Amino acid sequence: LSQPMGEAVDKLLSSKLVAPPGEKVIYGGVSMQIGGYAASKRAGKGWQQLFEERIKTPLGWQDVVWSHPIRGSSGKAANPNLGAGLRLSAHDYISFLEMIASGGIYNGTRILTEESVSTILTDNTKNASKDKLPAAADPSWGYGLGCWCEDVSEQGACLVANSAGAFGTYPWFDAKTGTYGVVVVQSRLPLIISDLRVIQELANDL
Repeated sequence: LSQPMGEAVDKLLSSKLVAPPGEKVIYGGVSMQIGGYAASKRAGKGWQQLFEERIKTPLGWQDVVWSHPIRGSSGKAANPNLGAGLRLSAHDYISFLEMIASGGIYNGTRILTEESVSTILTDNTKNASKDKLPAAADPSWGYGLGCWCEDVSEQGACLVANSAGAFGTYPWFDAKTGTYGVVVVQSRLPLIISDLRVIQELANDL
């Protein structure tokens, strides 16, 4: 994305509704930009500062950069691509999943509130039709806040969630078994999703 967060919000506000709220799932990355803009405005800080204070530093991340998801650092956009532009190691990603699995706590420090984690892991799409989905997404999955819900409780909680990325990153969290993990490959997700599902099942079995 090349447009600043504020412009993404202005564009959304000037657009016509494709469907009434809650009626259709139409997947798109601009929602992440809008969420980041709202968080920045609420905190009164720029996104980079907010990200470093609330996520990067308390999770102990070192070599983490925002860049273009395909062109890398040579193709930086005018603002961070919040949906697909964060580059970090699998080791760093595990610390984030550990925090989610612990209800928002990492190494004794609260990163996210329990309410925030619950909101992330809640299916918001159970009554909506699936209109436009990424190639690797299963139409039976629900969608929480930045993650797909593979298995959902009667109350709407995501019992098994993943955040499958188009460029080969596949993290998951299974609340039923307490297991989580991430696989990072140099491939497009639709080509390898079946293999990654097998790895996920093997990890849960172990």
